Amino acid sequence: MGIIEHILVRVQWRPGIGDPDVIGWVITTFYFLSAILCWYAGQGRSASRRQSGEPIKSKLWICLFIVMIFLGINKQLDLQKLLRDLGKILAEDGGWYHMRREVQSIFIRAMAGLGALFFVILCLYLKGSWRNYWMVALGGFLLIAFIAIRAASFHHVDYIFSRWRIIGPFRMKYVLELSGILCIGMGAALRLFRENQQAG
Repeated sequence: MGIIEHILVRVQWRPGIGDPDVIGWVITTFYFLSAILCWYAGQGRSASRRQSGEPIKSKLWICLFIVMIFLGINKQLDLQKLLRDLGKILAEDGGWYHMRREVQSIFIRAMAGLGALFFVILCLYLKGSWRNYWMVALGGFLLIAFIAIRAASFHHVDYIFSRWRIIGPFRMKYVLELSGILCIGMGAALRLFRENQQAG
């Protein structure tokens, strides 16, 4: 048996629908709708942007488009479970499974560091354009917070987070994730609205 076959036998994750309930599909749909808005915001009228004096931020919107598409796909495929399984196999084969808690802690800190780095780069990139992008920045912060908390599930930290109900079936994790998606989508929609006003 080859190495790949050996790993596939031990991996518990299987391709499939991870969140088949209504809320899961609603969140997935919003991911893709926000991605579409980000794409159109990135393809906006460069002439109107030059007239307004605002730097062209097309690359930012295209990056957000890619991120939202990936997160939308991951919402149903649960690729983080595949990552967890591969990490477990690597730890067992490498003989450091007994140190998994320390490695998981490093992983979570690394994610937090990447989140901080993202905001530093975003601040430098946007410079004086925060007035037009604060909603997108807020959405990015909420999604990073959501991903970081879910990553902490390796420590079972998100037990309460995943079960704390806000309204009816809406748990805290759904509210945090959906709020981030909506902020990014609304930020893109506002960008398109301002461009249409300037073009008119």
